[in-house]
Amino acid sequence: MANASLKFTQEVKDRWTAALRSGNYEQCARTLKRNAGHDHVEPAYCCLGVLAEINNLEVQSWAGLLVVEPIAAVGVRRTLVEGLSMETQSILSVMNDSNDQDFNQIADWIERSVMVGT
Repeated sequence: MANASLKFTQEVKDRWTAALRSGNYEQCARTLKRNAGHDHVEPAYCCLGVLAEINNLEVQSWAGLLVVEPIAAVGVRRTLVEGLSMETQSILSVMNDSNDQDFNQIADWIERSVMVGT
């Protein structure tokens, strides 16, 4: 089940990669968004969290969770946006969380490998 209000278009892809490269988002792992507080001055995001943030997506309802900081890919069986497959989301989660790829490297991969309208 995708977020019905957003389709993965070239415009969405371009805004996403630009946001990842902008330097405006601190990167974190194993959560879509880490809120500011405690030891963190600013919020931080995984690459999918940036996509959700720039498109004002309701992440908690997408993930089927009631927590403030939902975990990416763990137990989630829905696509974040229509046209972005679960397989692609899983690859991106691994790149962000396990392979220590920075946002610039992830943006490069999205531009090369994630097709619009497939």
